[in-house]
Amino acid sequence: MIQRIQSFYLLLAFLLGLISLFLPWVTYLQGDMILAFKTFSSEQTSMGGMLTSILVALFSALALIIVGSFKKRARQMWLIKLAMVLAVLVLIGFAFDHYQNIQALKLNGELDMNYGLPVIFPPASLILLWLAYRGVKKDEDLIKSVDRLR
Repeated sequence: MIQRIQSFYLLLAFLLGLISLFLPWVTYLQGDMILAFKTFSSEQTSMGGMLTSILVALFSALALIIVGSFKKRARQMWLIKLAMVLAVLVLIGFAFDHYQNIQALKLNGELDMNYGLPVIFPPASLILLWLAYRGVKKDEDLIKSVDRLR
């Protein structure tokens, strides 16, 4: 399972999703008030985006499921494509939640924002998933070519 390079890529994508659940995506600065956009946070100083939270959790769970389905390559390729779609939806969900937060906070005055590290995790996960898909596809093509020789 882990000796395949695509399993390593999938584990990295899972870890990026897991880490992004706990780190602040954006910090909003408004006067002396500091708010952070975090997923699954109930702190008073944070603004959570439910859409982003759900999508990141689904993405992380799916990445872990894909690592475990290494024996069924066709299913694994299909699940990787689904995870790629989820990664794009995470970006769209974050943009939607972030836009709503900006609109709500701009009513109170000037707003400064600092983006955190998790903002780059969905695009990095997309690249890792694409690399994993290529590795699984290469394995599948190799198995098919060996089956033709038999």
